[in-house]
Amino acid sequence: MLKCDEVERMLSDYEDGALPFSKMVAIRLHLMMCRRCPALERSLRETIDVLRAMRDEPINEGVDPEGSKGE
Repeated sequence: MLKCDEVERMLSDYEDGALPFSKMVAIRLHLMMCRRCPALERSLRETIDVLRAMRDEPINEGVDPEGSKGE
């Protein structure tokens, strides 16, 4: 079974589906048996979801975040 530090290093690629099938299965098994890593995986997944949602929001070009109008 994989150790937590190994899973942590591969978790982003796991979420992206960018690992070989055998590694994906090994990580999934680890997540099912580990007390600590599922929370990390859930947090990473939530962060990815937020970033994807932000990608779809329009950008207000020409608006100064400080509220001034470039004067």
